[in-house]
Amino acid sequence: MTIHVVQAGETIGSIAAYYGVNPTQVATDNTVPASGALAVGQTLVIRFPRQVHAVQQGETLSSIAAYYGTTVRQLWRNNWSLRGGESLSPGQPLVISYFEEKLGTAVTNGYATVSNSKGILTGVIGLLILSGNINKLISSGSIRFDLMDCSTCI
Repeated sequence: MTIHVVQAGETIGSIAAYYGVNPTQVATDNTVPASGALAVGQTLVIRFPRQVHAVQQGETLSSIAAYYGTTVRQLWRNNWSLRGGESLSPGQPLVISYFEEKLGTAVTNGYATVSNSKGILTGVIGLLILSGNINKLISSGSIRFDLMDCSTCI
């Protein structure tokens, strides 16, 4: 996993191409609106697939999940473009696992301000940690973070 800071002129497509990842997954992971609008300075989480499967004729999510020893629910989590459905096409890539799997979701509300000339950021933030079974809980003005096991991030 890496954090990308959006620069002027960048799009989800150009950022995904730079990292060699699926643009739909980048947009979904970062709750980018359907318009694809990005703001300069916005941070995006880029996750890297560990294992990808190319769908073969006649395969189902259940058969693929069984083959890899995972669940259909996990395949849905890793492939949000499925939207919880079962429709697959031959050749369609499915992410089986990522290098850093989500542990859950953190939702925060609050404010942050620069408190002095050195640019030290201070503020008040409320934090709610959700179980991995809840996809997202976002209210107006909140910021969403995905929690990863970062024991290997250092």
